[in-house]
Amino acid sequence: MFVAPNKEVGLCLLVAGLFCWGSWPALRRNCAVPVGAFAPINIASQLLTSILLSLTLGMISTSESNVRFTDALCDQPVDLRSGAVFLGGFLLGNGDHIGALVMEHIGSLSYPVYAGVALVGGNLFNLLQVGTPNLGLLLVGLSLILMAILCMAWAVRQKERDVGGGGEHEALLPVTGEDVTGEVSRREIKEPKKRKKKLTVHVALAMCVMAGCCGSGWSPLSTFARPAVKEGEDEYSDLHNPYVCLFIFVCGEVCAIPGVVLLGSKVNGGGLMDGFKELTFRKLLWGAGCGFLLNVGYLVYFASSVVVAPNVAFSIASCNPLLSIVIDWATGQFEGVALRTKVALAASVLLYGIAISVLSSIA
Repeated sequence: MFVAPNKEVGLCLLVAGLFCWGSWPALRRNCAVPVGAFAPINIASQLLTSILLSLTLGMISTSESNVRFTDALCDQPVDLRSGAVFLGGFLLGNGDHIGALVMEHIGSLSYPVYAGVALVGGNLFNLLQVGTPNLGLLLVGLSLILMAILCMAWAVRQKERDVGGGGEHEALLPVTGEDVTGEVSRREIKEPKKRKKKLTVHVALAMCVMAGCCGSGWSPLSTFARPAVKEGEDEYSDLHNPYVCLFIFVCGEVCAIPGVVLLGSKVNGGGLMDGFKELTFRKLLWGAGCGFLLNVGYLVYFASSVVVAPNVAFSIASCNPLLSIVIDWATGQFEGVALRTKVALAASVLLYGIAISVLSSIA
């Protein structure tokens, strides 16, 4: 199976994975359906992608490992560790989409809350399990990421004011480091009158904190499921096999679909299937493409975190909004905004870039 043979390759994969997760906001925007419809499309695509990757890259023999995915999956016991990976997928499936649901109501205000809770919580629980070779630099890297998050959130909020409006469906922000999402462009949905309910800010922020707590759990749970390999043992045995880990993880995400769809219908009002009324074939393709890239990103993380410390890998993955900013800027999402907004975006890009450099130095 294809794996990361060393830390250098692992770091390169993590940086490449930033594109996978950083492209989610643009893909989500083009999908342009409510979260209750987007979640099943996104997660179903992830499941199909995990099967495709596992039956291709997971079946080839390499100098690092000649274990086949199908054999490893059959040998994997149903135990506490595999349950932890499954639970991680379930929590992230809820956290990502609840965060996106809240953003539909209060816009960019939700992003720093969700991303901050997920980043700090995920690193704290990883740190308690595996420690870090340099706590000072890790804290510096996390601080830089948090500052970048605030700069981005402020810039998008200013953009909403610059272009007018700033209500629902306008801000286009990633909702998580590991796993990101964006809101729907106002040109796609121009009918807020269809929504029967509106979350208050206090309820929305409480939901955002809950989503952040869910989003913070997936990486520490995968760390628990994959303890450090002792010298002489197979480095890619059991759940250290990234393809087995990925498949179990996505199965957990699948189980989150009913709750997300039900919550979306309760929060927004209307029936369970109302969101699908806006679905077209083009939007379906955008949603499926989003799930594909997200799943590739998860594979990159699971493969890299075998050779790179989990808290470092998780922190680098949390810098994926760097690519989101670049994509949105390149596609004209920030045309006509004030100079201060552009400066804030540039500061966010710079802070993310420095954070990646700092974290890579302790990998």
